[in-house]
Amino acid sequence: MFFKLFRRNPSATWPAVEPVPLRFDAAARALNGLPLGAPLERIAQFGRPDEPKAARRYGLYNYGALGMTVGAEGGRVAWFKFYFDAPDESFRPCTLQLLVPRGGALEMTSTTTQRDVESALGRPEARTARADQRAIGFRFAESWLELTFSPDGQLLVLDVDPGPLAG
Repeated sequence: MFFKLFRRNPSATWPAVEPVPLRFDAAARALNGLPLGAPLERIAQFGRPDEPKAARRYGLYNYGALGMTVGAEGGRVAWFKFYFDAPDESFRPCTLQLLVPRGGALEMTSTTTQRDVESALGRPEARTARADQRAIGFRFAESWLELTFSPDGQLLVLDVDPGPLAG
């Protein structure tokens, strides 16, 4: 009984909610007002994750209806991942408004191109390429945004996390 108190899975009791429009503020490092590093309980605003037991065990809070995953470490929000090309049938493609630190916003969907992103965010700090995808990275307010594109330039994934910050 004693150990069950500490193994309780609070996300299992979070209510299901209707999908909400997503807005990531790059300057504030926050998704709908939820910043990186916030206490994990604050992700309850997005409702119950798709698999509460797995979420608690692995720290991966999947919200397929929103096309995103929230990663947790040490009871805090560690990263966000947005899927614009759904990785499987349990995810819908994400729609996200990215608030740009220098002003303005970029509406991101599966039709967003690398050219659209670079027009809004400027020159990337990093670029990588493989036969099946390309990635570009930007540093904003102590966070790293990495965008992955298909070979033809369509947006697949946006990862937001605290690193790499050195260099």
